Amino acid sequence: RLSASGQYLPKSGGCMATSRSGRACPHPRVTKLMPYCKGCMKKGDPSLKAVKHPRFGKILVATRNLPKGYYVAWWGKLCKNKKQVPHKRMEWALETPKGMVDAVPYNGSLLKFCACPGPSELPTIDFAPNSDVLLKSGEKLAAIIFRTLRPIPRNWQLDMMYNKDEKTTDDFFQERGLTRGDVGTKRHPAERKKKAGQPPYMKAKTVLKQMKTGKKI
Repeated sequence: RLSASGQYLPKSGGCMATSRSGRACPHPRVTKLMPYCKGCMKKGDPSLKAVKHPRFGKILVATRNLPKGYYVAWWGKLCKNKKQVPHKRMEWALETPKGMVDAVPYNGSLLKFCACPGPSELPTIDFAPNSDVLLKSGEKLAAIIFRTLRPIPRNWQLDMMYNKDEKTTDDFFQERGLTRGDVGTKRHPAERKKKAGQPPYMKAKTVLKQMKTGKKI
């Protein structure tokens, strides 16, 4: 059975990815605890794409209009503790009750490319209520389930906080000597806070048109 977002559920036997037309991937998942098929593990969910950002490395964008509640897994090697994760990868390792999930070696694990929203922007994806439903100690690989917080138009970014909330995310950046900045661009906009107003890189009419059509302007 498919979810409201048109996907196989995290605990089903089907691959959780969808095509760019929104159809559920027809292939079975690799294992019971890994929600993607072999092909989608290698290349990533076709509804998502990692692209270059003019200032912040790579970011993750939607290749089609995504609904609220769309499931995406952060998956990778399950390390028992932080000592097993190479130091240079620690910033991108996801901490879980069963250990650290290192997604860096896997190109198809796309969620690691999510940018952090800036002070004027909102997160569009976060942990799902059942985020650890596939998590099990002793496995070689592990997957944590996330889901979108709101609809995401085609070509718009999937952004997540890098800590529990905005305050702790600011602490995350400050500890590393960094300043959290807005990540939205004309080519790949980011959801903004209402009080922030329209982004400087795009006129209001352009934003509305792109949100409705999902087309690049």
